[in-house]
Amino acid sequence: MPAAGHLISWAGFSPGQDESAGKTGATSRHILLAAYAILKTPGTVYQDLGANYFDERNKQPVVRREIRRLEALGYRVTVESASQAS
Repeated sequence: MPAAGHLISWAGFSPGQDESAGKTGATSRHILLAAYAILKTPGTVYQDLGANYFDERNKQPVVRREIRRLEALGYRVTVESASQAS
């Protein structure tokens, strides 16, 4: 049976193909991979990891991005972890 890479290539989501500046292709690729994994393994049940899964997994880029957004609106930002505040 062909691997997930074959499906990704067939669907046109392989790296190096011209897409909309890499903005929408990654999400589509991940959805396709998830569907492939679910369909490939009998008895597999999809489990939603939640809306904040990727934010919680790698917090620093999220913090930096939000600080930049607030500073662009004219705010001065100081960030302190909740565990340090206690």
